[in-house]
Amino acid sequence: MPIALASLPTTQTTAIPDTAELDELLPVLAADNQPRLIVLGEDAGLAAVLTHLLRTERLTVEIGYVPVDRTYGSRAYQTGTGSHAAKRALEGRPEPTP
Repeated sequence: MPIALASLPTTQTTAIPDTAELDELLPVLAADNQPRLIVLGEDAGLAAVLTHLLRTERLTVEIGYVPVDRTYGSRAYQTGTGSHAAKRALEGRPEPTP
């Protein structure tokens, strides 16, 4: 885990979280007036999170993505990797995407 994220509250899930795991996070996100969810992992985990948020119509949740290695997703979203990606996930501004 990048140092920038070490002090934050975390919830560990499987590499590709299922609906039940993600449903447990929703009350925590709902309690925040500017919810931001940081996904640390691979593209498949990010895809699962994005799909769940879309299906449950939680389109106001900001997403940060912190891949360990360069992936298709890290290149497409220009996140960087490791500590660079963690800093962007914490401090970056959301950009609307189609």
